[in-house]
Amino acid sequence: MIELKNVSKSYGHKAVLNHINLTIKPGEVTFIVGTSGAGKSTLLNLIGGLDNVSSGEIFYENRNIKEDLIKYRSKNVGFVFQDYNLISGLSVGNNIKLATELSGTPYSNKDVELEVERLGIKDIKQKAETLSGGEKQRVAIIRSICKSSDVIIADEPTGNLDSENADLVLSLLSKLKKDKHIIVVSHDLEKSQKFGDRIITLKDGEIKSDVSQNRTKSKGSIQSEDNLSSNKKDIKHFLASIFILGVNSIHMRKSKMISIALVLAIAICSIAMVINFNASGDQLSHNVNVNYLETDLINLYYKATPNTGFMEMPFSDKTISDLQTKYAPIEAVNIFQIETSTWLFSAADRTAEVCLKQINIDDFFRERVMSNEIEGEFITNSNEIILAKDVAADLFEGDCIGETVSVNDGAGESVDVTIVGINHTVNPFDKIYSFVSSSKIKELLAEQINSTLYKRMEVNLYFTEIQGVNSSGIYGAVKEFHGNENILYGTQPQDATDVMISTELAQYSFDSLGITNEIGHADFEIGVISDSALEELFNKKLAINFNGLFQVQICGIYESAEIEMTYTAELISELLKIEPIAMDIYIATPNSAASTKEVINDQELFTASTQLENLKNHVSIQTRFFSLALIILDRQHFSGQFAKRLLVTDSAATV
Repeated sequence: MIELKNVSKSYGHKAVLNHINLTIKPGEVTFIVGTSGAGKSTLLNLIGGLDNVSSGEIFYENRNIKEDLIKYRSKNVGFVFQDYNLISGLSVGNNIKLATELSGTPYSNKDVELEVERLGIKDIKQKAETLSGGEKQRVAIIRSICKSSDVIIADEPTGNLDSENADLVLSLLSKLKKDKHIIVVSHDLEKSQKFGDRIITLKDGEIKSDVSQNRTKSKGSIQSEDNLSSNKKDIKHFLASIFILGVNSIHMRKSKMISIALVLAIAICSIAMVINFNASGDQLSHNVNVNYLETDLINLYYKATPNTGFMEMPFSDKTISDLQTKYAPIEAVNIFQIETSTWLFSAADRTAEVCLKQINIDDFFRERVMSNEIEGEFITNSNEIILAKDVAADLFEGDCIGETVSVNDGAGESVDVTIVGINHTVNPFDKIYSFVSSSKIKELLAEQINSTLYKRMEVNLYFTEIQGVNSSGIYGAVKEFHGNENILYGTQPQDATDVMISTELAQYSFDSLGITNEIGHADFEIGVISDSALEELFNKKLAINFNGLFQVQICGIYESAEIEMTYTAELISELLKIEPIAMDIYIATPNSAASTKEVINDQELFTASTQLENLKNHVSIQTRFFSLALIILDRQHFSGQFAKRLLVTDSAATV
């Protein structure tokens, strides 16, 4: 069963769906109808896990789909898109086989051939690109069916079919509905009344009507084997998928791959010659475009420390000041969220992932950024952005300079920015940067922290050494200490880092923190908890890892039926303080980047890496395959020459 609880979806300031509450049961064909812009496709994307809700929750079989979206989409959902999404170069059969392999679903060739024949596809070996529009849509239907998904989502599946084939497709979906959720978006009210067990009408993002029709449930037409569950079989299906795509890619791009391999081989040899002439790598730094390769850039961050993970420790104001004094960078950028985080940009009803570069708004970056191929202007305030060309193409159909996009952190918070330029330059890591002010990311982070601080806070045991897994701790909502709490044990906070816990939370705290004490739900009257257990609880060193690391301790237990804890105003103020978790510093002499990095790693608590070092690793990974190919080609050439010489020698001896 699929349940939508108070689901809403917005793009920027535009609400598309408003507080949708809906239950979809298996064994029904559910049609979602409505005019254009009613929110039909958006609702379908949310149910299919292709987009995230702005608020509310979606459950499948009593489990929130956000817990593992990838598994939910691959194992449970079959999609039938308006634009087919078939892979050119693959046959009808291989397009279907690829979907079943990726989902780990074994299938019978005989069953697939039967379904292909039933929907009027003459040749299962026919290439996808040679099919008509209607045939492509039918193959997309078959692909979803053969995947044996529990949820089949179809967005206008009969839009490219004539009436006869449309009835055939919808009839087939109706036959498959036993134990499955069949959800169809359609403009055709007549077809929905003819084949739908349930018709949901959307208007302006809300459910206007929900009508059920009595129909006889039928059995599915394809019987597949049990789903594979072991890791070994999952890997087998994954490798089979990679093989299908690899063979198809090689077949379609054989000549291009050879040309690219030769060009890259020449490029690698050229780079190797430069490196051999310049062992230290300094001369290489002089010969490259500093603005493009950023060989003067050093990234600073904290590795995992006790009670924190990688890049979770922020840089304090004092640390930043000391950095400026010691290393005198010509530019320093505070990084508030790492570049590898998931960044989503949205405009209207479109969403795209981006490669975000945080910068300062000054002359240094104006010169650097505008040395790229930029269409438009440099940003002049934190509410502006230079958007990557590929992201602009995904979000807009034409010129988008002057348009507004929302920057989303993937956790529900967003800020709006105006596009003032388009970046056409691919960076050394094969990506295109979108340039945004670091202070704008700080603003986004502040909204995120303010919205989550009071909802749920986790407090763990404080360790003096790095732990592999730390599961010992407690959690609850946060309230500010006011002094009117009814304290049953302990005292009010005497220090900014003292916290109190409620009686409801205390029930679980002793076991969670490894303290022996036998108490019941209603046993919190004075004197029930042993003095030794209380002493151990109040002396525990605890850690809060939220926007920085804070060592705290419990000072008292107060009466409350809520799972909560109280913090002092001083502690809450520190938790809300926004500090960077990394820094980018640009040094005056790029040739000294490597040595400066070594000095920082030797003398500081944090870690440094250079952009040139990252680039070398990237190039090494990208060219390893082509280096091997070059060696093989060279050996084949040598073998051919050797065989030719033997043949000439043998002919001469015969004469």
